Amino acid sequence: MDFGGYTALRGFFGSADKKAQRQEDLQYAQLLLQQQQLDQQRESQFRQQQQQLIDQADVLANEVIRGKGVRKKDKEAVQNYAKSLMTPINDMITKYGSYERAMANGLDRLVANYRYELTNNELIQRIANNKDNFKKLLLAKNDPNSRDRIFQSDLDNLKEYEAGNTDVITYKGMMGELNDDFINQYEKNRAINLDDYYFNNRSSVNADYATDTGLNPEAVPTQYILDWLNNRMQFDERPTVYGTQEISTSLGKELTNGLAQGPVLTDPTASYKELFESSKSGADIFFNNTFGYDSTSNPPTKNGYKLNASGRIFVDNPTFEGLILAELHKNQENGRLDRKRNGQFIVRDKKSKGMFNYKGDQIKDDDIGFFSAESEVFGDKLVYQGMFVGQKIVGVNKDTGEKETMLLTQTDSKDKMEKINREYSNLVITPAYIAAYEEGDILFDDIYYEEVEMTETMLLALNKNQDASTALTNLKNQLADTQKQNNLRKQQNKAKIQSAQAIETLYAGGTSGGADILYNAYARDLNVGLVSIGIKEKMLPLVLAELMESIDPTADNASVVLRSAIGNIGSISKNPNAKEYYEILKSGNANTYFKWLSENKPNQAAQIKQRAKAWSNYIKNK
Repeated sequence: MDFGGYTALRGFFGSADKKAQRQEDLQYAQLLLQQQQLDQQRESQFRQQQQQLIDQADVLANEVIRGKGVRKKDKEAVQNYAKSLMTPINDMITKYGSYERAMANGLDRLVANYRYELTNNELIQRIANNKDNFKKLLLAKNDPNSRDRIFQSDLDNLKEYEAGNTDVITYKGMMGELNDDFINQYEKNRAINLDDYYFNNRSSVNADYATDTGLNPEAVPTQYILDWLNNRMQFDERPTVYGTQEISTSLGKELTNGLAQGPVLTDPTASYKELFESSKSGADIFFNNTFGYDSTSNPPTKNGYKLNASGRIFVDNPTFEGLILAELHKNQENGRLDRKRNGQFIVRDKKSKGMFNYKGDQIKDDDIGFFSAESEVFGDKLVYQGMFVGQKIVGVNKDTGEKETMLLTQTDSKDKMEKINREYSNLVITPAYIAAYEEGDILFDDIYYEEVEMTETMLLALNKNQDASTALTNLKNQLADTQKQNNLRKQQNKAKIQSAQAIETLYAGGTSGGADILYNAYARDLNVGLVSIGIKEKMLPLVLAELMESIDPTADNASVVLRSAIGNIGSISKNPNAKEYYEILKSGNANTYFKWLSENKPNQAAQIKQRAKAWSNYIKNK
């Protein structure tokens, strides 16, 4: 009951005493005031209780949408959703005129629904997960131990998120670390390739490949995985890495390596020497570095026939050549090796069987005799003409079924290869060491060849020579060190060219030499000015990029304005308004500098950072 209701009933009851009546009215008014205050207090309590529940939900939602990794449109979506949930709450309060009456009609259920829906809906959960994943990615990118282990699919997805093409930030965790201890097991002339990393980390790489791509590594070509690994490691952009073990070698080992270097002709009528010395092979470089190689010294020629072979090998190492020939002729039945005063080798009493004539055909029993083409023994007239890498052909004679061997020779026609293909099957062509000899007897063929087979006996004998092994070991280590330096120099030159081109593209319209002109015109003087006020040289690219970005390059006085700014750079040390900027530069902290830049020059910060990076690479490689 309120005061109006009371006064309406007063006349019905009546009163004999006006004074008493006034006191009674006053007491009732006080009672009514107390009741109104109590009602207001209760209303306030109801309001506070419900508002507290709403505020709690709002706090949780605000925590989700604040911070990095949450887009503006997602924040707005949450705010709009919260507003839509508040609409029925406000409508009910308006309808019933107070929290108390609204509570009596189900307001608490609407408030509870607001709290639940705002903190448990799919939108909030997605944003919360995005925020959490973004934080993890950010921490990983800023950690030198993990920045190279972020899944590429997560990085690609983040770009799509930032571009607005997806609403989800993914985080698959960290890829496994790549173990490179295996490098210490390789000799220092051995360049480490991508395959080495894969096969020494196969389980880990396969697991990461499956996680990143969703594909089964066992069901895809290995090249797919290698391409993925190359993209992960940026292997193509890395400096060449070599093994660390000192090289230990021997004459036999290097001869075996040399034979492995020899290419195989796919067209037997083509020039083997051209293939041997081509960029596809590199065999000539190996022999030139290890034993010596003379591209101008070719096998002897007779009747248009010439061994289809490389240039002469061992031209720088006659000692090694002598060791091989001595081992080849250690048994008298295979001939006696002598050496003339002029250094020329002569083989005496060498049997002809098993040798090859000038046509490349192997001499058999049927070819030997008084009335045959060849004598059984060459006598004293077999003069050594050098050693070459040639092509040995092994095939099955279609008439006899016997396996036969011949050497590939060059002629003016293709008749020989046509004959070989016609008369033999299962042809196999392999590289072989070939010794060439010349006989002075004009009655018989005066050019002969002999295969120097790398048999187990031959290799064991050659490997026993410690002097040869020591000489080759020292040589190989020296060559490895030189090769490393050469490759490093090539990489540095490449990096220098690329960094200069980046500067020229940014500032000089791609004009060749523009980077050097700009550096000499502005960077040198700027560096002097910075150093004079205690700013380290490493801050030069940052300040240079900032100054150049502050000037319109198309203006007629651009150069004058830039030079003036550079000339006045020292004044920042005494300018109170530039104190913070000066202290940041003095600290040498690039992160602090870019933070300051993003706050003070937000529209230019990204471009200045990009161009500072280009200048940094150029100056580093200069």
